[in-house]
Amino acid sequence: MSPHRTIGVALDPARPDVGTQALWRGICRYARDHDWQVVLDPFADRAPAARYDGLILHGNLGKNRGRPTVPTVLLTPNRQRRRLSQVTPDYYEMGRLAARHLIKRDYTQFAAFGRNYDFAAWMRLETFRTTVRRKATHLDSMLFGRHGPHTARTWRRFSAVLDRWFAKARLPVGIFATSDQLARHLADACARAGLRIPDDVAIVGSGNDLDVCEALDPTLTSVDPDYEAVGARAAATLDEVLDAGGGLAIRRRIPPVGVVTRTSTNRGFFDDPAVTAALAWIARHCHEPIRVDHVAKGVGVAPWKLRKLMREARRHSLVHAIAHARLRRAMSLLESTDFRVETVAKRAGYASVHALGTAFREHLHMHPTAYRRAAAEGTLPPSAPIEHARRLLRESTWSVARIALVTGYATEIRLQKAFRRHFGTTPGLWRSVHGRPSARNVAANPNPPWPRDVNVTFHGPDGKEMEEE
Repeated sequence: MSPHRTIGVALDPARPDVGTQALWRGICRYARDHDWQVVLDPFADRAPAARYDGLILHGNLGKNRGRPTVPTVLLTPNRQRRRLSQVTPDYYEMGRLAARHLIKRDYTQFAAFGRNYDFAAWMRLETFRTTVRRKATHLDSMLFGRHGPHTARTWRRFSAVLDRWFAKARLPVGIFATSDQLARHLADACARAGLRIPDDVAIVGSGNDLDVCEALDPTLTSVDPDYEAVGARAAATLDEVLDAGGGLAIRRRIPPVGVVTRTSTNRGFFDDPAVTAALAWIARHCHEPIRVDHVAKGVGVAPWKLRKLMREARRHSLVHAIAHARLRRAMSLLESTDFRVETVAKRAGYASVHALGTAFREHLHMHPTAYRRAAAEGTLPPSAPIEHARRLLRESTWSVARIALVTGYATEIRLQKAFRRHFGTTPGLWRSVHGRPSARNVAANPNPPWPRDVNVTFHGPDGKEMEEE
């Protein structure tokens, strides 16, 4: 590899979005490590300002459809320039991750929202639709053309179309938007329609733009494509092409980091007291051989009515709730204890280690021992109980005891042990530092929603207080 190469980078200066900035950081990081001179030249492929050894082009900036005279790497997929090297995010995998994220949260009605002329957007939407089709009872597509909401008139039409769609939408629905900006427009349209997020509408964006996703409530779940890694890999690919004399055409897709879960898909809150009671009872008794009749009897509700209430709370059946509670208890035991896997399976209510392993592979795509190893290394997935508890401590006003029960730890003491092991502090102290102002006040409240001397206290459907058995 020859040093002191001069590389032209065509990034659009009129689009200072997070993705473009991250691509630029990745390119510059590689350039510093390999003694490149990088020139930001928006028209490097059409009217270059200098003589370059190679080019890195972003999107469809250039109108010149011919082959550039110097080795070139494109940062976005382009079907009309197949002879050029292309290093892009794996947009297919981004759509697949968004679909799996919504499927795991029990949605069966879906919608896709994006532009119908953008090839990268089409790739995301296509795999999203293909992935959810096996679970979907209804699937909508909301696409808009090249003339998007760029004027006051088109903006009003754009907003009116969204309002009409939400007025007749089948709820609950999980929606995937091809950008975080579009996801924010969806959240605003939900507010105008009086719909609840995520109870009525769950939203997943794309790009993980923190200024868009976390600046306002509700915070938006988004797929992180790791643009900085794409920029660095594009620069490395250009180096390969230059070393080979410019005759190579390399095509690479960089996998996304994953889905960053936030409020817009966090379905963890239930208003119906009977459903809350049923989930609490299941969490306490999931290690036993329980059935739906046992749950109904435990909370004092007829089985048919409890099934109906569970469906109205937009969850799966009680059988799914029992299986989910057992899985979360197994996850919490693997995180907070040193029990053998056989002991974990028994204490979580599984008939055998094989049944436990099957549940982990189906829902987490890993073996229980691999999950324990990830817990020890601090690389747990966002769906882990400790991460779920941390999100609830940060975003909700629930007491620590209630969060421990909902996340599968069963008792506050077990949640405290897990927090000390992973974060070196207690849940209350962590909330006092990282929680929202309303949540921080709860940490100092001497009278939390659930008394400390009783694990769980809630009201049944008849309005009478029901204490833990």
